[in-house]
Amino acid sequence: MFPQIGSDEVGTGDAFGPICVAAAYVTKDDIPLLEELGVTDSKKMTDEKILEIGPTLINRFAYSQLSLPNSKFNEVHDEFNMNVNKAKMHNQCYINLINKIGGKCTIYQDQFAEESLYYKYLKDEENVVRDV
Repeated sequence: MFPQIGSDEVGTGDAFGPICVAAAYVTKDDIPLLEELGVTDSKKMTDEKILEIGPTLINRFAYSQLSLPNSKFNEVHDEFNMNVNKAKMHNQCYINLINKIGGKCTIYQDQFAEESLYYKYLKDEENVVRDV
């Protein structure tokens, strides 16, 4: 269903980098361009291809990206585990992006927790995007 927002994270298994979450907005009319650019699962793309098409994607599509540096993660780790941090970051990316586009859409994310647990992680958040 379109339009849609999709999100994913990187850095959660990496001891050297920050946790980064990004969400992007696409419409049905965007699909031909994404196919032409060769966009697919990033694990199936080379670094060279990602670097080649990255500027086009950044300039063409609305997105939100958040990073949690290691120093901040270490500060909050005792209070929030990795999945709580990811849930909070995904949720904030959705909020940021929905505010940019000003409309409703279908939201997809790579599942890192069961739905009930995901929303439990967000129980103390003032604004929670539902129907992910």
